[in-house]
Amino acid sequence: MDGISTKKSSNGNTSEKSKQEEYNDALRDLKTQWLSKMEASVASSMYEELTTQYPDHSVVHSAYLQVIDPLDKRYFPDLPTLAKPKICRE
Repeated sequence: MDGISTKKSSNGNTSEKSKQEEYNDALRDLKTQWLSKMEASVASSMYEELTTQYPDHSVVHSAYLQVIDPLDKRYFPDLPTLAKPKICRE
């Protein structure tokens, strides 16, 4: 075999990808999955790397949004109490 495998896509068409392309896609997907689990500083550098290599891959952007989402209770545990307005009566 010459390193090219045939893969059937979900729409029934066949596409040929080399083992290197399959590896690159798998590595991109693995990094993207881990992106949302990293601390913000590490995730930021990973995000820059991934968006440089794959600027049109929307999953990278959505994974990074999970990191910077201000409604995440890990980073803002007191957010619900901060959001409640305090009414002062004199």
